[in-house]
Amino acid sequence: MKDQDNGSGWMGNRLDYWMKWRGYKKYEVAEATNIPMRTLNDYCRGRTAIPRYRLEALARFLECPIAALLGEGETAQHEARARGANVVPPPQKTSPLEKGKRAQSIPSVIGESVSTPQSIIESVADISFVVPTSSSLSEFNMFMKSRRQVLQEILQVACAAITLSPYELLPKESQARLEWATTHTSYLDNAALDDLSAITASYWSLSKNASVEMLSGISGHFATLVQFLKDAHPDRSYQRLCSLASESALILGKTFHEIKEYDLAWTYYKFALKVALDSGNRDLWAAGIGRVALLLIYWGEPHHALPLLHEAQRTPPDDQRISLWLAAIEAEIHAIMGNKDTCLRLLDQTKAITLPASLADDRYWTGFDPSRAAGYEGACLMRLHQPTLALPALERAFALCEPTFPRSQSMLIADMGTIYAQLGEPKEACRFLQQALDMTMQTKSLVVVQRVCKARSELRPWKDNEDVKCLDDQITETLTALTKLKERVLV
Repeated sequence: MKDQDNGSGWMGNRLDYWMKWRGYKKYEVAEATNIPMRTLNDYCRGRTAIPRYRLEALARFLECPIAALLGEGETAQHEARARGANVVPPPQKTSPLEKGKRAQSIPSVIGESVSTPQSIIESVADISFVVPTSSSLSEFNMFMKSRRQVLQEILQVACAAITLSPYELLPKESQARLEWATTHTSYLDNAALDDLSAITASYWSLSKNASVEMLSGISGHFATLVQFLKDAHPDRSYQRLCSLASESALILGKTFHEIKEYDLAWTYYKFALKVALDSGNRDLWAAGIGRVALLLIYWGEPHHALPLLHEAQRTPPDDQRISLWLAAIEAEIHAIMGNKDTCLRLLDQTKAITLPASLADDRYWTGFDPSRAAGYEGACLMRLHQPTLALPALERAFALCEPTFPRSQSMLIADMGTIYAQLGEPKEACRFLQQALDMTMQTKSLVVVQRVCKARSELRPWKDNEDVKCLDDQITETLTALTKLKERVLV
C-alpha cells in the first residue's frame, strides 16, 4: 500500500531522486549525515518533514541546493511543518496516556518494549522516576544470566589480561568475603561494599579503552549487584548498592554504545538513571544524562538531548567536571545544528575554568580534562566548517592526551583527518584516518569507525584518488573484522 501524500511526499521523491542521481545507497547517506536509517526512509517516503539542520546536511552531502530538495514553492510550507515535526512537548502538558499512544517501539531487550528517543525523552527528562520494583530487577537479573552465558564465547576471542574478572585481582580475603555475602546477603557489610566499589572503579578504568572485551566481566558484576538489590538492606547499604548498580549499567551502556548497539545502550542508560535517582545521587544522574546525550548524537537525534542537558544543569552537579563536560556536549550539539553563537558561548564556559590534568577524582569517568576540553573545541569548530581554527585545537588536545588513552587518541586523529579533508589535502587526510583505523583494531570501537566514515564523506571529490581507495579498503577490512567480533559476542 502506498504511503499517502501528507504534503511532503513530493519532497521525499526529490530526496530519493538526488540520492540515486549521485549514486549513493541509503545506508551511505544515513552514515554520512548521522540520520537513522528508519528516519531516512521516512524522509524518502514523505512521511516526515525534514528539520532544517538535517536538510542542510543532506544538501551538503548530495551537493545540491536545499531548494532542489524542497521544490519551488514548497520551502515555507515544509519549514513550518519541520519546526514542529520533532518538538518535544513540555512534560507537564503531556499525560502518560498520551505518551503511550504516541510511543513507537524498537526490538524488545528484556521482555518489554523500549521506546525510541523521541517518545521517552520526556520521561528521561522528568526526574520523578518510579523506583524499579523487585520484579523489574528480577527481569534484569534473568536477562543478564542469559546474556552472561552467551558472552562466555568472548573469552576465546578477547585479550585474557582484560577479560580476567577484577574479582581475581582482589586479595583472597576480599574474594572470600564477597563469595560469602553472595550466598548470605546479611553479611554484605561496609567492607564487602568497598570491595564491590573497587571492582566497579576498575571497570570504569578499563572502559576508557576497552569495548567488547569487557562485556563478559561487567555483565557478571552487574548481575551480582542486581541480585543484592533484590534483598533487604539497611538504607545506607541499599543506597550504595543502587549507586554501584547504576554505575555498572552506565558502563554497560557505554560499552554497547562503542559497538553501535544503540538500543541496548539506551536500555541500560534508562535503568542507570532510574536507580541513580533512587539512591539520591544527583552527580551520578547528571553523568548518566551526559552518556544519554552522547548516545543521541550518534543515534542521529542530537536535538532531543538539549532538554535533558538543561535539566541536568538546572541544579548544577557538585562535581564541577561533570558540569563542564555537559556544557561541552551541549556545545557540540549546537555545532551540529549550526548554532554557531550558542556553541562558541558554551565553549567559552568550558574554558573559563582550568581543570587539573589528573583524572584521579573523575569517579564516573567523564574523561573531561584539558585534553578533552580542547578536543571538544576542535570537534565543534570542525562541525562548523572552520578547519583553520579547528586544527590547532585538535593538535593541542592530542599533545595533552595521555598515551595510555588510545581510544581518545584515535578519535582526535580521526577528527584531524576530517580537518585535512576540509582543507583539501586528501593525502594527509587519508594518512590520519588510516592511523585512526589502525588504533581502532586495538580498542574495538565501532564509534570511531563511524567517525572515520563520516570523515570519508569529506573526501568525495577525490574518490578516484589511490590514497582514498586504500582508505576505503581499510575501512571495509576494519568493519568486517569488528563486525565478526561483535557477532561472536551478541548473536
